[in-house]
Amino acid sequence: MAATDDDPRRRIRQLLLSGDNLCKTRNDPVAAGRARERFAQAQVLARVHGFDDLAGIIELRLADLDTVRPSDA
Repeated sequence: MAATDDDPRRRIRQLLLSGDNLCKTRNDPVAAGRARERFAQAQVLARVHGFDDLAGIIELRLADLDTVRPSDA
């Protein structure tokens, strides 16, 4: 069965990929904020659909955003 746009795993992957790409420009606070939004959306979807393992991984990505600040880059 092919994945559809309604497939929550596919949407979560898209949000994570988008957030990861935005993290490449961490010294840009706007990009970091957008990455955080993408990760938060992915985490909500993961929890709603019972993908607790993914929600935990996403939590690590969110925590990682707090470890590197623009002055560290």
